[in-house]
Amino acid sequence: MKHIFWLTALLITSSVAWGQEAEFSYELLSARRSSMVIPSYTPEQKLNVLNQARVVLTQFFVHDQLKLQDFGESANPTAALNALENEIKTVSDVEFHGRLRDIVNRLKDLHTTYRFPLPYGCYANMLPFNFKEVLRADGEKVIAVATISTKEDILRLVPGLQVQAGDELVSYNGLDAYEAAHALEPRALGANPAAQLRREIGLLSVKSQKRDFLPQQDFVELALKNVRGEIYQVRIPWISSADLECLNPATGEKGNLKTKVIVPLDMGLDDEQLLHNRLFRSDSSQKSADGFKESADPVLKFKRITNAQGTFGVLKLESFVPDKLSVDALINEVARILKTEFKGTQGVIFDVRNNGGGYIALAEKMVQLFTPRTVQPLEFRLKNSSMNHVYWGQWPANPFAKALVVAQSQRAHYTLPLPINTVSSVNRLDQAYFAPVAVLMNSNCYSSCDMFSAIMQDHEVGTIFGEDASTGAGGANNISVKDLYTTLPANQRGVFTVKMPAGQDIGFSFRQTVRSFGPRRGDLIENMGVIADEVVPAQISDLVSNDEDQYLTISERLIDAAAGHRSSVALESSGADVAMNTALVIKASWTQTNAIEFRKDGVSLGIVEVAEDASTMTAVTASFITPNIAEKGRIEILGLFNGEPVWRKFYQYRTVPASIVLAPQGRLFSDFSDGSPMLFTNYAAGTDGWQMREGALRLGAGPNYVDNLAADASLFVTLPADSAMSLTANLEGSTEKDYDFFRIVLVDGQNEVEVFAKTSGPIPVVAHNIDLAAYAGKSIEVRMEFTSDGAENDLGPALEQLIIW
Repeated sequence: MKHIFWLTALLITSSVAWGQEAEFSYELLSARRSSMVIPSYTPEQKLNVLNQARVVLTQFFVHDQLKLQDFGESANPTAALNALENEIKTVSDVEFHGRLRDIVNRLKDLHTTYRFPLPYGCYANMLPFNFKEVLRADGEKVIAVATISTKEDILRLVPGLQVQAGDELVSYNGLDAYEAAHALEPRALGANPAAQLRREIGLLSVKSQKRDFLPQQDFVELALKNVRGEIYQVRIPWISSADLECLNPATGEKGNLKTKVIVPLDMGLDDEQLLHNRLFRSDSSQKSADGFKESADPVLKFKRITNAQGTFGVLKLESFVPDKLSVDALINEVARILKTEFKGTQGVIFDVRNNGGGYIALAEKMVQLFTPRTVQPLEFRLKNSSMNHVYWGQWPANPFAKALVVAQSQRAHYTLPLPINTVSSVNRLDQAYFAPVAVLMNSNCYSSCDMFSAIMQDHEVGTIFGEDASTGAGGANNISVKDLYTTLPANQRGVFTVKMPAGQDIGFSFRQTVRSFGPRRGDLIENMGVIADEVVPAQISDLVSNDEDQYLTISERLIDAAAGHRSSVALESSGADVAMNTALVIKASWTQTNAIEFRKDGVSLGIVEVAEDASTMTAVTASFITPNIAEKGRIEILGLFNGEPVWRKFYQYRTVPASIVLAPQGRLFSDFSDGSPMLFTNYAAGTDGWQMREGALRLGAGPNYVDNLAADASLFVTLPADSAMSLTANLEGSTEKDYDFFRIVLVDGQNEVEVFAKTSGPIPVVAHNIDLAAYAGKSIEVRMEFTSDGAENDLGPALEQLIIW
């Protein structure tokens, strides 16, 4: 099989989820402690791990200059690595891993993490509740119980738990609540003060053994104050959570479904926050007490709220890594909720608090649902280093490889910033919501969540409200050493030739995020984060009222902004066929719009002035769009009010030639030889689509079809009345099984019938006969459809003879 390493995303078949929710088993730490030990390494194994860490931190780590600038010499790993190497033969296993972890931790970068060996690192330790900083009614900041687990497997381990949400934490193992949190500073890794405190508080309740040793005690001693002002003491056991997928890694098969996994270079993720969210996710078998409804993916919930200001929609996105859906499917699910569940609402609150990030494409593509503006994707830059040249030298035509060559010639520390995703790929969908939008974040909103907040702010799509002054400041695309094993050329792997023992890994910031639009263009996200437009601290009452006070404050601001969001649109249909040499006509209704602009590929084709409001479907003729060749495409339709864009929709169109009219005793025949007529219209650009070649209708000009192809070929024919004709098609060929698909459909107006079932793999040489009697007197379309993915290709299908008689 031919393998291609796509440089933007993780590729998985559409029938398999992009992310699967991990399964966990829970036991008291006291029951598991004795079985969890750090494996023993030889001095050679320790040196191998240390050398790989050194190359990562000196060659690939992209934030080196920024960290030195902001955190001083403590962020320079060289001296500490050299000192550890000098002691490599005498240092214990526990001290070795602890010192390497601390060297990495001093970078204050949650993307860059030293991960402990497996199976030790497959476990985490948690309390059955977590904590959050909130304001009391008197305005004093306190740390309080925020979320209590609803998972029965956890609650059975702490019978009779009396702790309630909203109870204040007075002391933790004898230390004042804030003193206990600040004691965790070396492990917290927050790159700014707000993020640092959030991470410290989070570590009070969850400690991942990927990065943390076991707690010294099997329990914590807490003093808490309840709503009546009573202080009570409680001893809570640590609960050990085992990640079963980590303990039993998949072999590449998901049930009976084959997956194709390519290195994920479109990731921006804090995996520790992802773990935290999953541990405290509400049990889906129980009705949500906070009023949220489940969507088609567990990471997304939604609800309508009504308060003194009006009715609003709330979207709560836990992660930019879907559990069940693909990136595009999750975006479509958000669009569905906006259009249906939130119809008639006066604004939307997009709650991304504690979202640890994930797929950058998801963060960038989500924005288009809320704005008529063309969204500009973020940009990223690489460190100019010898190992990056080795890595990217495998793809010399890639823009990042070319940028490295330029940086080397200029002796620049960084490449020029470039987007990972194209402008067209993040602007493919209709605007789905027209009322004001607010983003609610905190400093646990990290990486892709930082990026989403930045794009929303930079394009003035919505107001950024923060529980803290800024997001978590994770400004990078991250990968890990395990990815290097897969992608570095076999003869240039150097220290990565021998894998780390015991499943170890080091994650690192690979490409640095640069804001690409608006007044903050050129700013970095790392260390600073996205500064909130308005801070709305959580009140202690929010812990027991499902954030009612915070949502009310934001609702007030949404109502204030509503006066400027009166424009909207509805199209009668999302597309249509256009007869050749006929002007495009759309039907739509709209409000607060006095002109409609038509664009193709970002270029304006013309503007039609319209009445400001049209309450019923009104025809708009774009006389400047009159195709004279057969083509298939998309038109961007932009509503304008006094010259400013106020809504955006897309319209699919296809230009169709005149139908071939058959006489009562007529017949249509083609053997696709040189003298045979080209009856089919090719709807694929260039020479990669359907064409007559070697006595058949085939795909492309070469022996095999190309990757990532979507090609249609259509025959338009009108059958005589009172006829009983048949279609005979002689087919053969082959496609990549399970990934590249071919089918033939008959289309009669809006009705579509599959007459050659969607298939992949070998296509036997056979004549297929299709009865057309039911279509007598009708104009029909015979359409051949083919799609291929981005890995292996084949000969493709071939239509060697077609007869209608």
